[in-house]
Parts: sequence; C-alpha cells; structure tokens
Amino acid sequence: MLHSPLQRSYLNFIYLHFQNVFHCDFLHLRTTEPLQVANDTMTSFINSLRDPIEWLPEESFHVVVFSLLLEYFPAPYQRWLSCEKAWNLLMYNGILVIVTPDSHKQHRNSAMVKSWKTGIESLGFRRWRYVKQEHLHCMVFRKVPITEEDKRQRFLKGITPDLIYIPQDFHDDPEKYDNEAASTEFGFSDQNEQFYHNHAQFELPLANSDSEESVS
Repeated sequence: MLHSPLQRSYLNFIYLHFQNVFHCDFLHLRTTEPLQVANDTMTSFINSLRDPIEWLPEESFHVVVFSLLLEYFPAPYQRWLSCEKAWNLLMYNGILVIVTPDSHKQHRNSAMVKSWKTGIESLGFRRWRYVKQEHLHCMVFRKVPITEEDKRQRFLKGITPDLIYIPQDFHDDPEKYDNEAASTEFGFSDQNEQFYHNHAQFELPLANSDSEESVS
C-alpha cells in the first residue's frame, strides 16, 4: 500500500509514540520484591523491559492508570485483584488513577461510585479526587500504609470484592440491583463499546476542568 508524505509522517508519529508501549496481562502479572537500586538506575531497568511484560518489582512506581479497563472484567474479583496489584506496585503516596465510563448524570450511579470508593480504600488507598465528566467517572487514589489489623477489620466489616461492581454484574439476577440502576447502559456492553471509544477517551480531566467535582 502506498502512502502520501503526510500519511507516512503520521504513521511514523504513531510508531514513535507507541514503540515504548508494552503488552501486559495485568491479572496474571507476577510481582517481585522491590528493586534494591538507586533511583537513577530505574531508567535502566525500564529500558531493559521486553514485550510482553510478565513481572514487575513492587513499590517501584509513582502512578498506575486504569483507563477504561476495569469495566471490561466480567467479575468484581478481577477488578479487586487489579487494584490490589496496583497497590503492591506503587510506592507509598503513589497514585492510582481510575477512569471508567458512565453516560448518565453524576448522581445516577452515585451508589456504585461510593461502593467502589469503600472497596478500593479498604485495600490501602485514600481517595484524593473525583471528577464526573459527561461520559466518565474519574477517580484518583493515593496509596497509604495498611496493617494486618486493617485487613482484619475489613473482613469483620464484610468488605468484599463485590463492592467493585458494575450494573452488568446483576443481569442474571436484576432483583439484586436497584431497578433504575439495572437499566443503566454502563461499562462494556456491545452497544456502547464503540461509543466510548469515539467519545469518552477525549474527556480525560484537565487541570482546569469545568466538570462537577468533589474531593474527599
């Protein structure tokens, strides 16, 4: 296939932009002990990575981003495991950014957002910022220490992976979900997948976003 000079430049830009993006099966990613290296050697480690990535050292990263990812997992436990693994990989005070789709008004799925907050914070995070865009929920959590007593209290309080749910989880048993929420077109449904690819990806929050926002 022949390309014009402009097309070739665009293709070259895409290649340069993505050549350092690696495949990774995050659910099955192995985590290892933290690297005992100086900060200035971390770049060398990153440059030594090979595609696909099968393991990463714990407590070695400042930021983990789940952008339009968690809602594609078919079970709450997989979302929980991903957040737990993010906690292992982050340095203390590191940031977990979660972007997940929702085309409704801010309060339509507010119970779900609060449930996610409770579940994710129980893993050793504190929510730092929340932004509701037109088609997105954007949540930022900060990693904090978690003790064995915290984990025991989590068990005693009945906090389980089921807190990180999406409405589709209840399609087989809609009585377990509020009738209004059960009809919500949310997440990874076939009808919405192309819509979110076309629209939601352009709505990531900016520093001066005018969207509805809360901080807690």
